[in-house]
Amino acid sequence: MHPNQLRLKPTHPHNRLPAEYGGAGFRQATFAEVKDFFDNPKASRANALNPFLVMQANLYVTQQLVRFVIEQYRDELVISLQANIDDHQVAEDREAVASDLLNILHSIPIQSIATNGPSLVHKVRFVASTLLDTVRKAETAPASAARAHAFLWDFLSILSEIERNYLQGLTPTLSLVPASTKSNCPSHIDMSSDYEGSTKSNPVQITEDEAAVYDRQIRLWGLEAQQRMRNATILIVRLRGTATEAIKNIVLAGIGKLVIVDTDKVSEEDLGTGFFFRDDDVGKKKVDAAKPRIESLNPLVTIQALSHDVLQERESLDTLVRSVDLVCVTDWDREGLIRMNEVCRRFGKPFYAGGTFGLMGYIFCDLLKHDYISPDRSAPSDAPRNMKASAVYSPLHMALRHQWSSLTRRQTKELNPAVVHAILAMWEYQYAHFEKLPESVEEAPQLLSIANSLLETSGVNKLVLDTMPRELIETLSTAASHEFSPVCAVVGGMLAQDILKALAAREAPIANFFVFDGTSGSGTVCRMNM
Repeated sequence: MHPNQLRLKPTHPHNRLPAEYGGAGFRQATFAEVKDFFDNPKASRANALNPFLVMQANLYVTQQLVRFVIEQYRDELVISLQANIDDHQVAEDREAVASDLLNILHSIPIQSIATNGPSLVHKVRFVASTLLDTVRKAETAPASAARAHAFLWDFLSILSEIERNYLQGLTPTLSLVPASTKSNCPSHIDMSSDYEGSTKSNPVQITEDEAAVYDRQIRLWGLEAQQRMRNATILIVRLRGTATEAIKNIVLAGIGKLVIVDTDKVSEEDLGTGFFFRDDDVGKKKVDAAKPRIESLNPLVTIQALSHDVLQERESLDTLVRSVDLVCVTDWDREGLIRMNEVCRRFGKPFYAGGTFGLMGYIFCDLLKHDYISPDRSAPSDAPRNMKASAVYSPLHMALRHQWSSLTRRQTKELNPAVVHAILAMWEYQYAHFEKLPESVEEAPQLLSIANSLLETSGVNKLVLDTMPRELIETLSTAASHEFSPVCAVVGGMLAQDILKALAAREAPIANFFVFDGTSGSGTVCRMNM
């Protein structure tokens, strides 16, 4: 049975926002609800335990953040091309985002918002602070700006209170057993199911304290899945924006150990998407600067940071890959990804790749032969609702030879082949230019030529896509070498979610190539040579 679709309250123009969207009465009532949520173990947790509402809160807010940053990027392009812009229109556009964001925040129960924790607060704060700065700069700001901002800052004060509780360690208790019986519980919960391919012969058992910390997610995917995560060691290569978001999510989820490898030093550009870095970290090794902040997210997870070039030493690389349960490489060139994928296959390790090129992003996975539990919606009501399923994945070098000619016109259109081939063209461009990315619109013709050649080779239905969109390629040419925080958040979040799915073996992971188009906020999964 599918959950009911979230129905937002009617959208209000920012010059006619309802009075209940802000003010002292709203703040007082909502603060009381937040306090009850964190302090009262007997308070209802219905909205916090509804994964659909919790995830939709995050997705809706992220959607507005992506929209907001894309508008900023558009305005910067207009200024660079025309040397001026309509400040009044810019302010109006920003206020429309504020109004929609307020509408979303007021349509979702505060418990569902609070369950997302500080990450959602950061997204709203970014929009609110940038909005305020934009309207201050506009000499002809709309008269309604003050009210919209006042209401948004009212809500942000509530979210900051939620963030404060998390930072103080006052995570709301969603207990497995009644509080009165906790003292009678055994100190360890016995779950003997081992993760297939795990390097641990004797899996660590989840303690009662750990079960309390991970209580919310145990309710979502079960004790067995949490046990698999607890015993997993994950290797992540390259610490850029996508990896930063993925690391945050998998560490908070409660894996056993994280190994991060990066030889680079922190640059000023890294501060935009790398929230593990601070201004005074510039010039330091990335892994050294990030390690203590990653550890602070979840002290139960062991963090190992490697800053030497272990990837270039075959023996060291083999030893490292053998010691982990899953490998994830981010923002690397195609040839490097293929080599790492081959090493992982040699030792029977699942492999993920992910990254962004400006407003575009991708995820690829090779999970070898992956067994998982899938819901059986065709089963009668009195039969088991789950069934075992299996999928055989292709390595990256085989997936890249995928032919589209067997797909119908409708199937081809649904997979958004333009974005898929734009990503593939970027990899080919990197290969031809010694890993360098395009940085200006002058490089668009060559990238367009590469993309059209790949389009022809892969046999895409010409009735759907005869030639690559020039506007898409020009946007990619100018933005590919830059990172945008919202795009990294979406791709990194999807990457982390799929890694956890693979570890838990509770749902079907991506099969096997996901692309994200930040210009439209849409993503598609393409099954390539599987």
